Amino acid sequence: MKFYPKTLIIFIAKHLFIFCLPISALAIESSTPFLTQGEKDWLAAHPVIKIAPDPDFLPVEHIDKNGNYLGVEL
Repeated sequence: MKFYPKTLIIFIAKHLFIFCLPISALAIESSTPFLTQGEKDWLAAHPVIKIAPDPDFLPVEHIDKNGNYLGVEL
């Protein structure tokens, strides 16, 4: 078994994650979302949903210089 430096393994894992993420997003987006009536009622009662993004987790999510939340899904 060959020994690979830890940095090479981390590099490969990060890039594999970045390339697989858009594919998984397409799979999710192509399916029709289904919400129960209870979930729809909750969303109607809570029109504003607060999130806690990681401002430095590029390209998955970040906050731009104007304070806008951006990321792979937007």
